[in-house]
Formats: sequence, C-alpha cells, structure tokens
Amino acid sequence: MEIIISDGSNGENFTIDLKDIEGYNPRIIIGKYNFNSLNDILFIVENKNEEGITALLYTLDREKFIKIFDSNEYNKDKFKVIYSNGYIVNLINNKNNEKYRIDIRNKEKKYIDEKYNENGNLKKILIGDVLSMHDIASVRNKNEEMFDLLIKQRIIGENINDILGEIITVLRFDDMSFEDVDTIISIVSSNGGNKSIRKNKTKDETIDFSNIDFIESEYKANLRIERALEKEFLLNPNCDNLRYLYNRIKLKDSNKYQILVYLEGPKFCTENGGTLVVIEEKNNSYIITSRIRNIINPIIVSENISNGYKDLIVKVINRGKEELRVLKYNGNSYPINPLKEEKLKKNSKVRGVSVISDDLFYIKGIEY
Repeated sequence: MEIIISDGSNGENFTIDLKDIEGYNPRIIIGKYNFNSLNDILFIVENKNEEGITALLYTLDREKFIKIFDSNEYNKDKFKVIYSNGYIVNLINNKNNEKYRIDIRNKEKKYIDEKYNENGNLKKILIGDVLSMHDIASVRNKNEEMFDLLIKQRIIGENINDILGEIITVLRFDDMSFEDVDTIISIVSSNGGNKSIRKNKTKDETIDFSNIDFIESEYKANLRIERALEKEFLLNPNCDNLRYLYNRIKLKDSNKYQILVYLEGPKFCTENGGTLVVIEEKNNSYIITSRIRNIINPIIVSENISNGYKDLIVKVINRGKEELRVLKYNGNSYPINPLKEEKLKKNSKVRGVSVISDDLFYIKGIEY
C-alpha cells in the first residue's frame, strides 16, 4: 500500500510507502495540522485484527514527506487502569500523572460480587486496559486555518466486552510533536441497555436473569461484515435495504472472537422478528456459519456449552405469544428455526451476557 501525491504545478510526484500497513477501508483526510505547512495528509485504516485503527499523519518538509503522528506510538503504555477498594477504578495518565476515578458501584450485582467482598474491598488485584484508538477526527482549533486531532479510546475492565467508558483526547501540533490540550472521560451508564428481557414472567413461571450482563451493539459500520453479508445473501448495495447491529463475543474457548449480527430489512424480517447470523474468521476471511430466523433481540449468550459453543437464548413469537428458546450448537452451526428448539425451562437461573441489547424503537442500527 502506498500514497502517491502529484504536484499539479510541475507534475512532480511524491510517494509515501505504507508497505507494512495491513487493514481495511483506508481513507485520507487533507488538512493543515502543522503551522509551517500548507496541507498535511492524515491516513486512516481499520486494523486487520479489528482492534481499533491505525492513523498516520504526514507533512511536507523540504520536498519530502515526514511522519509527525503515528497512532501505534501514541497507544503505547499511555494509560493504566487499576481497580481499587470502594468500588472505584482508577484511570492514570502515565504521561502527566493525572488520575481519574470511575465509580462502578452501580454495576450489576454479579459483576460487583465477583470482584469485591461485602465490605467493598477487592478480592484480588485487578487490572483493566485502554484499547487502541477506535476513531479519529479533525476538528478546527481557535486558529480557523488549523486542525487538531480528536481521538477516541475505550476503557475496559478485565475483557474487551467490559466497557467502562471512553477517553476523548484533543491533540494539537506544537512545533515538533502533538501534545494533549484537552481530555474528556465519558462513563458508560450502568443502567443503560434494554432490560425488557431480564425477567420473563408468565402465570406459571419465573425465569431469573439477574446474573446477566447487558451489552449494547457496536455503532460503527464494518465493511468486512458487509462484504460477508453480500456474499452470503447476494446483496446489491444499490437495491437492497438493510440495517444491522453487531457485537463481538467469544462463543467458544479460543483466542478469536465471533460476531453476532442482527439483520433488519425486507429480506430478513417477518412480523415475528429479524435474522441473526454468526460470523467467524477463517483464513483471514469472514464466513457466516449460522443463520437464525424470526427472532427478537436481545440475544443471550449463555455460559452453558454444547459441542464446544455456548448456547444462545433467543426470544420468539409462537402463536402470538413471546417465548424463549435455547439454541444449541450441533457441531456445524446453530439451528436455523428456533421454534423447533426447546423452550427455556421453568424457574431457570440464566448466567451469561446479553448482546445487541439496544431498544430498536430508538436505535435503528447501521445502514448498509
């Protein structure tokens, strides 16, 4: 991969070598970030392993483009995330020693009980993390001709699905390098998400969902998912109407995440719900391994395992009534028709994670 710049005044070409960069959906933003230059080039690409993005900024210096920002360098050991007594997570900026306190006492009871004793003291030392930047944008600074960089990074607990908040940092170029000029910490609400499935009560039964953690879907379009959907369903972006919501989660004991994608559109919906697909990465390609039709979000990923994969619990409409069905992996895929699968047993106590927990009345999903 490379960037070729052509000088329209004299026809001279410049090349920026990106041979070591691998990823998807590359894009370029032209703007003035360095006071001493006319225009700089911001290159952005989604990482091949999907853990954020790579962003590189180049400026022209004496007929040669030099790199003045590299997200891989910026991401290195800048923050520490440390749990402490009293239901507090400390976020520490290693560069300037600033400390931010995240109060997690309103997290789910199961989450708190796993980590803290009754007196609020930690059961063991716990360390979180700050992920690589997942978004970057250009924002005008006080000098209307100049741009700053706005960077977003997620704060997580012990795993990638435990999102505690987000760091939003504004960077400004100062002669030799970019420096922080503003930092905002955005905290994820502990009471958010669609809780309508937490208790499913009928006249004869009560099902306990109090040990379920709820995760709302990703908000950023994913071109690799879209290419997999196109291949599987023969979609035409100029004709087919589709919105989708997705989460990454581990369905089996491996280092790789699977992706659950909920589809809404004429090809995928009936009056009884939408379509769920399971995507896995094989040989650097996204492959749809399961289709499940006529279900309603959210989808619960249970801690129970069948044939190496976690069971899914889904809501269906059967003869006008809502029911919960358990989908077990059969060795090749999850069953396509949930109505043929067993009902969730009376008085069940379910443990796991609820994904795509958005309220679809307000959240319309990502437009294809």
